[in-house]
Amino acid sequence: MKIVFAFIILFFTSAFRFDKDPVILQIGGENITLAEFRYVYEKNNSNPDIAYSEKSIREYLDLYINFKLKVQEAYAQQMDSIQDVRREFEVYQKQLSKPYLSENKVTDELVKQAYERLKEEIHASHILVKLPPNATPADTAAAYSRLKEIRRRAMANEDFGNLAAEYSDEPAAKTSKGDLGYFTALQMIYSFEDEAYRTPVGQISEICRTGYGYHIIKVHKRRTSNGSIRVAHLMLRHPANGTKDDSTAVLSRIKEIERRMRNGENWNNLCATLSEDVGTRDKNGELEWFTAGNLIQPFEEAAFGLQNAGDISPAVQTPYGWHLIKMLERKPLEAFKSLEPVLKKKVSKDSRSELNKIYFIKKLKKENEFDENKKAKEWIADQVTPSLLEGNWRFNRSEKNLEKNIFQIKDQKYLLKDFMNYLEKNQKKNLGKDAKQYAMNVYETFINESLMTFEEKNLESKYPDYRYLLKEYREGIMLFKIMEQNVWGKSLSDEAGLRKYFEENQNKYRMNSLAHAVIYDVNSEETLLRLKEELKKEVFPNPSANYSDCKFSLNSDVISEVETSNLNAVLTLMLASDTAAIVELNTYSLPNEKADISKKRIEAVKKYFSNMNITSKRIAEKDLGKLTAAQAKQKGNKGGIEIKMYSKSKKMIEKLLNQANPLALKITEGKFEKGKSDIVNNTNWTVGEHKISVKDRIYLVIISKIEPERAKKLDEAKGQAISDFQNYLEKQWLEKLRGKYKVTVNEDEVQKLIRK
Repeated sequence: MKIVFAFIILFFTSAFRFDKDPVILQIGGENITLAEFRYVYEKNNSNPDIAYSEKSIREYLDLYINFKLKVQEAYAQQMDSIQDVRREFEVYQKQLSKPYLSENKVTDELVKQAYERLKEEIHASHILVKLPPNATPADTAAAYSRLKEIRRRAMANEDFGNLAAEYSDEPAAKTSKGDLGYFTALQMIYSFEDEAYRTPVGQISEICRTGYGYHIIKVHKRRTSNGSIRVAHLMLRHPANGTKDDSTAVLSRIKEIERRMRNGENWNNLCATLSEDVGTRDKNGELEWFTAGNLIQPFEEAAFGLQNAGDISPAVQTPYGWHLIKMLERKPLEAFKSLEPVLKKKVSKDSRSELNKIYFIKKLKKENEFDENKKAKEWIADQVTPSLLEGNWRFNRSEKNLEKNIFQIKDQKYLLKDFMNYLEKNQKKNLGKDAKQYAMNVYETFINESLMTFEEKNLESKYPDYRYLLKEYREGIMLFKIMEQNVWGKSLSDEAGLRKYFEENQNKYRMNSLAHAVIYDVNSEETLLRLKEELKKEVFPNPSANYSDCKFSLNSDVISEVETSNLNAVLTLMLASDTAAIVELNTYSLPNEKADISKKRIEAVKKYFSNMNITSKRIAEKDLGKLTAAQAKQKGNKGGIEIKMYSKSKKMIEKLLNQANPLALKITEGKFEKGKSDIVNNTNWTVGEHKISVKDRIYLVIISKIEPERAKKLDEAKGQAISDFQNYLEKQWLEKLRGKYKVTVNEDEVQKLIRK
């Protein structure tokens, strides 16, 4: 629904309305001018091939009428006065006002500058002397003098790195010696970046100020920036909820694929048959062009590290899995025009946006005839005390100057008491600072906020396009509310209506034939033969179980701490890693032990398993009898139990056959809809075994059940059915609205729009 709402807002945002313009539409009591309709039409019909054709005009006119009918009904139900509608509108109003409360001129210049700087990367080091933003003049002077002396020594050829390690306040400087590596535009605070780019290679910058303090920068090198890159990749996914063994198996498989590639096997074939990125494997693994910062870091670093077309990276791990990356081509930095929108967004969030604010405040002062009483700062300074820095200052409410004007914005006056109230309310602890300086900083903030508030309150009278934009957003919010009431909410709450609609339109909802199948993807005929032998078994040994950890001695019905630890290793496999696992308890006794000792051992272990919710169905027993003297000696003359683990999961076969070659076998099990799986589709769609060869892989497909095509049940088609039911409800509702509100189309004006 949010997507629909966003579309509505974009679709019907209008520009100026001119009362003298001819009216093209009358809907209920509202007149829509030709200028308004032309604007929204052109905004949403940018294709020159169909613009202003009769078909295009008629279709858009019908959509626009439907929109306005719904809005008329929302007004009739007074939805504009509903509290949550008003609250949501206020949020949008704040967002819509932002472009009018900033200055684009400075932004445009900064965007162009950032683009030029993106063409280079700078390798630099720095030395920082910390200084808080609200430092006293004395502290500021001391910090500046300290760094000035450090710079003098650096300019006298003292080692910059050693100076950074000894004197820089940056925590990492002791080890990094202030080295920042390479960086480019929009990665550092603007004042720092600006000084770095102004400093020649091998030189030391002037002292610059940031929010952290004072810096000097030494530029070591410059290099041309990386542009865009296009690569292909082959990916093997990390198994969901996989174990360490599963991850190791994936790594082994990717390394085997890498080995085969290095030996000359075709990338495209391997990618098509082995890659688990379904979105790219049929396109030879190819990705779209990207630049630094667009993809996850390990992948990017490996990709940009490739130099020539055709180069293939070693295996690279990301949170999604393991990748092999192949370089396809590079291109330089994109043209300014294509990067401009992205750069504007970054600049608006970057520290350089402060320059924009400074310029804009100056502009507002000029446009709104800002006039300041020159004595204002003296009055304020006389009123503050050190308690302001402790956060408990109160101003003298009997001060005779409180009613005096400190500044004026057009006809609106701001008094000393206005600021004193603001200062008292917004004071914060600033121990160690200068109280008068702190008060002056707050005073400047008060002026800026007052100017911005004044401008925001007068936006509608100052900018007609903003006024009408607000109206369209208000109507968009109301439209969302009334659509939720009459269409979206109703489609979810009217279960009887939905079922009736579904039953009357049953033929629209069909389930394709489904095959219940297991796909065995093998690398050779030899592997296929081994697979078929394993499939004859009911259970399969777990090759990842460490049998040495599952052996323990038990000479009584009491389980020792060491033996408990061994059993817990088995339980971890049974309860977490493989819930289909079963255990076989093999007992053996020494020649001189009592006859019932094996039984005691079995009962002790079974009781332990039972306490951990392992049922008896998952436990098999096998008595190996008494050991010979030689066997007893080999086992250290200790009787005991050996545990072997088996599983009903066919994934155990996959692990077993992939021990020697990680690419020998891959098993996929599930329900496959007809037409959705290339492999299953290549069978004759019957129960049984089917062998298929594709490129260098062999597929054994075992279909256990075929579900014929049939009509879907409502719960199987609910998403689609609800969507269709919503369209049906909306159509019925619009018919009622067209009967309730008179719609008049000025055909003469419509004809003037149509290009013959």
